[in-house]
Amino acid sequence: MFPVMPAAPVIMPDEQFGGVENAVFHGLDAQGQPQFAVRHDFVMDKGTAAHEFGHAYQKVIEKQDPSRDVLAMYWAFRGFPGTWQQADLQSKSQPSASAGWIYSPQESWAEAFRAGVMLEVKERTVDYGKTIDPVAARQFFLSLAKK
Repeated sequence: MFPVMPAAPVIMPDEQFGGVENAVFHGLDAQGQPQFAVRHDFVMDKGTAAHEFGHAYQKVIEKQDPSRDVLAMYWAFRGFPGTWQQADLQSKSQPSASAGWIYSPQESWAEAFRAGVMLEVKERTVDYGKTIDPVAARQFFLSLAKK
């Protein structure tokens, strides 16, 4: 579905990252391959995989053209108030990382990506009263690779 993505990800041992959540994207390696870790006792499901893949997709698209602010494009696509930077500050000002997660623009991006891949209306981050349209989300994410 997303040919711009590298063919194979790097699966890292979770022991390297003690305290890993269910699944985590750890950035791109020097060759641009996405790096993921999954907790040893977590059975990966399609929704979690799509969410983590969304984080990787953001970084791959940003690497293609660092001059594009893809989070600003996403924020405008969703019609969210303010800027993604303001939401990022709100996320970081929460009493804990888990409390801030729902305000994170990067997590919102990954949730919308998951919705577009899975074609389901489900979002765990703040949607500012703007319910996700999965078909439109899929088209938005596909359009980013066409630059």
